[in-house]
Amino acid sequence: MSLGLRDVGRLKGRMSAMCQKCVQDLSFFAVLGNSSGYPGARETITSFDDEAVIACQQRYDKTDNISHMTKSHTDIIVAAHGWSYPAWSNSFYPDDLPEDWQLAYYSNEFRAVMVPAAEFAGVDPVEVERWVEDVVEGFEFYLEVTDLFIDWAQFAQAAKPLGAHLKGILLRPLTVDEDLAMIAPSLDAATVLAPVCVLLPEGVVISDNGRNLLAQHGIELCWNVHEGKPGWRGGGFVVARVSGNNHYTPKEWRETIEACLRCGNKSSDRRKVLLMVEHESPEPDALRAAMMIGDMLVIPDI
Repeated sequence: MSLGLRDVGRLKGRMSAMCQKCVQDLSFFAVLGNSSGYPGARETITSFDDEAVIACQQRYDKTDNISHMTKSHTDIIVAAHGWSYPAWSNSFYPDDLPEDWQLAYYSNEFRAVMVPAAEFAGVDPVEVERWVEDVVEGFEFYLEVTDLFIDWAQFAQAAKPLGAHLKGILLRPLTVDEDLAMIAPSLDAATVLAPVCVLLPEGVVISDNGRNLLAQHGIELCWNVHEGKPGWRGGGFVVARVSGNNHYTPKEWRETIEACLRCGNKSSDRRKVLLMVEHESPEPDALRAAMMIGDMLVIPDI
């Protein structure tokens, strides 16, 4: 069997990510005990001390305070808002990794990505097919939509190659009325393609009519993590947006994820929380820690 240039690129990206992840998984437990957060943490970790072991045990003990029903009916998925950042070329991605191999590398570190609206706008379905070829099995794509006048037929055609990899759409209008009448057609079109969550513009408070419209479509509002607690009521797809703070500590991640797990679910549907990290240059160590803490706190079905 012969390998093309792109195949070699995928293999190189995956092998590099896997080797690096082995070290990170082992060092993570000590990171939990590092009150200073992430910067420089891996360079200072040389062994597992008593403090790190106690910190890990406390993380597990904390799950006893969350109802079994909530934990067993909630999945936590961590994703960056995009995978292409200039700063990552000097830190996260190997120096010699071509730009079009970055997604393959990213997919071996993390399980999902939110594709920014600007990235997906006008994308060729052939390019989307390449995305699917590049990622590992089970990788999840979420699509952001900001344009209320989008051609949904064209959007659906571009998204079609994603197939089962498409797990949700974040509808993020730049402006909207309190009754959400402006986005009603988009809700109808988007929910045909994938589960939908809505992120309102800052300062917008919707009316009862707006809430009823979302309920009719089985849609929840995105939770901005810096604003109180999540108000989700049902199951299905929801988004918790982390923005502004690029140096989340393990303690902050734990508190954020526990807030997601404690939020009641009045339906019988399993809830999937997409923990979306949105920053001009997200910290990869923060994403890794969020993913690992989420895995520790959520009890999987057996």
